[in-house]
Amino acid sequence: AEGGHPSDNLAGILATADYLSRVNVAAGKKPLVMRDVLTALIKAYEIQGVIALENSFHRVGYDGSAGLAKIASTAVITEMLGGKRDEIINAVSNAWVDGQTLRCYRHAASAGSRKSWAGADAASRAVRLSLMALQGEMGYPTALTAKRWGLYDVMFRGKPFKFQRPYGSYVRENVLF
Repeated sequence: AEGGHPSDNLAGILATADYLSRVNVAAGKKPLVMRDVLTALIKAYEIQGVIALENSFHRVGYDGSAGLAKIASTAVITEMLGGKRDEIINAVSNAWVDGQTLRCYRHAASAGSRKSWAGADAASRAVRLSLMALQGEMGYPTALTAKRWGLYDVMFRGKPFKFQRPYGSYVRENVLF
């Protein structure tokens, strides 16, 4: 129902991997390796892709590509930085509450340069929200489900997301080029 670009997840993951590697080297430990980066990228793209399979953000006027990249990257980057389940939930709920980018900049007559930096903006927000969660920022468990104010009611006419499969490796194994 929605497209996506794994490259939109890469900026935040690469920046985080670089940071973690520098911290490790300074502490006399080994830096991350490319396998760590690719594993994080696969996780992010799987999250983004599984949500996108059945849920169209562009139908409700959102830029699903950048928005879902922010959601997925936030989850993965929080984990990379050592976040546990609750911190990941807090970070991701804040990514949903943070809002989704309107799609107008991708279409005439409003098309503009934002299309070239929307992915980087999503990556930047993902890193920031991850760091905030690790510093104790609270989450919002009803970001999607709150009556009247949650994303489902505000943008999807009260309908929750549909999922055709659990997270695994389906998206990575069925990439469309």
